[in-house]
Amino acid sequence: MDENYYLRFPSILKGALIERTVTFGDDVQFRYEPILAYRVIKREHGNEMSVHRSDFKSKVEILKEERRGGNVDENNISHYSCSLFQDLEILKTVMRLPGPSRKIIQGFVTDSYGPCLMSDSHVDWWLFEQADPSFEFEVFT
Repeated sequence: MDENYYLRFPSILKGALIERTVTFGDDVQFRYEPILAYRVIKREHGNEMSVHRSDFKSKVEILKEERRGGNVDENNISHYSCSLFQDLEILKTVMRLPGPSRKIIQGFVTDSYGPCLMSDSHVDWWLFEQADPSFEFEVFT
Protein backbone atom coordinates (compact mmCIF):
# COMPACT_ATOMS: atom_id res chain seq x y z
CA MET A 1 0.00 0.00 0.00
CA ASP A 2 1.25 3.47 -0.88
CA GLU A 3 2.35 5.39 2.23
CA ASN A 4 0.48 8.47 0.94
CA TYR A 5 -2.74 6.50 1.33
CA TYR A 6 -1.93 6.04 5.04
CA LEU A 7 -1.74 9.82 5.46
CA ARG A 8 -5.52 9.99 5.01
CA PHE A 9 -6.19 8.27 8.36
CA PRO A 10 -6.37 9.72 11.88
CA SER A 11 -2.95 10.07 13.51
CA ILE A 12 -3.36 7.07 15.81
CA LEU A 13 -3.96 4.69 12.87
CA LYS A 14 -1.65 6.55 10.50
CA GLY A 15 1.26 6.11 12.89
CA ALA A 16 0.55 2.42 13.45
CA LEU A 17 0.38 1.81 9.68
CA ILE A 18 3.56 3.74 8.90
CA GLU A 19 5.44 2.00 11.73
CA ARG A 20 3.98 -1.34 10.55
CA THR A 21 2.54 -2.06 13.98
CA VAL A 22 -0.57 -3.04 12.00
CA THR A 23 -1.27 -3.71 8.33
CA PHE A 24 -4.38 -4.09 6.23
CA GLY A 25 -4.94 -7.74 5.35
CA ASP A 26 -5.47 -9.01 1.82
CA ASP A 27 -9.22 -9.31 2.45
CA VAL A 28 -9.70 -5.59 3.22
CA GLN A 29 -11.75 -3.89 0.51
CA PHE A 30 -10.78 -0.45 -0.74
CA ARG A 31 -13.45 -0.23 -3.44
CA TYR A 32 -16.90 -1.66 -2.74
CA GLU A 33 -20.61 -1.06 -3.14
CA PRO A 34 -22.43 0.67 -0.24
CA ILE A 35 -23.26 -1.68 2.62
CA LEU A 36 -26.31 -1.19 4.84
CA ALA A 37 -25.08 -1.55 8.42
CA TYR A 38 -26.02 -0.91 12.03
CA ARG A 39 -24.04 0.44 14.99
CA VAL A 40 -24.78 1.10 18.64
CA ILE A 41 -24.29 4.60 20.05
CA LYS A 42 -24.71 5.88 23.59
CA ARG A 43 -27.15 8.64 24.48
CA GLU A 44 -28.27 9.70 27.92
CA HIS A 45 -32.00 10.07 28.48
CA GLY A 46 -33.20 13.37 27.04
CA ASN A 47 -30.04 13.91 25.02
CA GLU A 48 -30.31 14.88 21.36
CA MET A 49 -30.77 12.05 18.91
CA SER A 50 -28.81 13.24 15.87
CA VAL A 51 -25.78 11.24 14.75
CA HIS A 52 -22.32 12.85 15.13
CA ARG A 53 -18.84 12.11 13.79
CA SER A 54 -17.80 11.16 17.33
CA ASP A 55 -20.22 8.19 17.17
CA PHE A 56 -17.79 6.48 14.77
CA LYS A 57 -14.64 6.36 16.89
CA SER A 58 -12.58 3.18 17.04
CA LYS A 59 -11.93 1.22 20.21
CA VAL A 60 -8.35 2.53 20.29
CA GLU A 61 -9.49 6.16 19.92
CA ILE A 62 -12.09 5.85 22.67
CA LEU A 63 -9.75 4.22 25.17
CA LYS A 64 -6.90 6.66 24.43
CA GLU A 65 -9.24 9.64 25.01
CA GLU A 66 -10.49 8.19 28.29
CA ARG A 67 -6.84 7.58 29.30
CA ARG A 68 -7.44 4.05 30.41
CA GLY A 69 -5.94 0.84 29.12
CA GLY A 70 -9.04 -1.25 28.71
CA ASN A 71 -9.21 -4.32 26.54
CA VAL A 72 -7.44 -3.05 23.44
CA ASP A 73 -4.70 -4.64 21.39
CA GLU A 74 -2.76 -1.93 19.56
CA ASN A 75 -1.30 -4.65 17.30
CA ASN A 76 -4.78 -5.65 16.09
CA ILE A 77 -5.90 -3.64 13.03
CA SER A 78 -9.53 -4.35 13.92
CA HIS A 79 -9.25 -2.29 17.12
CA TYR A 80 -8.54 0.78 14.95
CA SER A 81 -11.80 0.38 13.05
CA CYS A 82 -15.36 1.49 13.55
CA SER A 83 -17.36 -1.67 14.24
CA LEU A 84 -20.74 -2.23 12.59
CA PHE A 85 -23.05 -5.14 11.79
CA GLN A 86 -25.07 -5.99 8.70
CA ASP A 87 -27.50 -8.17 10.66
CA LEU A 88 -29.61 -6.27 13.17
CA GLU A 89 -30.41 -9.35 15.26
CA ILE A 90 -26.73 -10.27 15.63
CA LEU A 91 -25.98 -6.68 16.69
CA LYS A 92 -28.70 -6.85 19.35
CA THR A 93 -27.31 -10.14 20.68
CA VAL A 94 -23.64 -9.08 20.67
CA MET A 95 -24.36 -5.69 22.25
CA ARG A 96 -26.89 -7.12 24.74
CA LEU A 97 -29.67 -4.80 23.63
CA PRO A 98 -31.95 -3.17 24.55
CA GLY A 99 -30.32 -0.83 27.03
CA PRO A 100 -31.52 2.49 28.43
CA SER A 101 -28.62 4.57 27.08
CA ARG A 102 -27.96 2.61 23.90
CA LYS A 103 -29.45 3.49 20.53
CA ILE A 104 -29.05 1.81 17.17
CA ILE A 105 -28.14 3.81 14.10
CA GLN A 106 -28.39 2.59 10.54
CA GLY A 107 -26.79 3.79 7.37
CA PHE A 108 -24.42 2.99 4.56
CA VAL A 109 -20.76 2.07 4.81
CA THR A 110 -19.15 3.51 1.67
CA ASP A 111 -15.64 3.47 0.26
CA SER A 112 -15.56 7.27 0.03
CA TYR A 113 -15.10 7.30 3.83
CA GLY A 114 -12.54 4.48 4.06
CA PRO A 115 -11.78 0.80 3.49
CA CYS A 116 -13.68 -2.04 5.16
CA LEU A 117 -13.51 -5.71 6.00
CA MET A 118 -16.64 -7.83 6.08
CA SER A 119 -16.61 -11.01 8.13
CA ASP A 120 -19.92 -12.82 8.49
CA SER A 121 -22.26 -10.00 9.59
CA HIS A 122 -19.50 -7.86 11.13
CA VAL A 123 -17.97 -4.87 9.34
CA ASP A 124 -14.67 -3.23 10.29
CA TRP A 125 -14.57 0.26 8.78
CA TRP A 126 -11.40 2.34 8.90
CA LEU A 127 -12.46 5.95 8.48
CA PHE A 128 -10.31 8.60 6.88
CA GLU A 129 -9.43 11.48 9.21
CA GLN A 130 -11.64 14.01 7.42
CA ALA A 131 -14.51 11.57 6.85
CA ASP A 132 -17.83 12.34 8.51
CA PRO A 133 -20.25 9.49 7.82
CA SER A 134 -22.82 10.89 10.25
CA PHE A 135 -24.73 12.28 7.26
CA GLU A 136 -25.24 8.73 5.97
CA PHE A 137 -26.71 7.43 9.26
CA GLU A 138 -29.86 7.95 11.28
CA VAL A 139 -31.18 6.71 14.61
CA PHE A 140 -33.01 3.44 14.07
CA THR A 141 -34.45 2.93 17.56
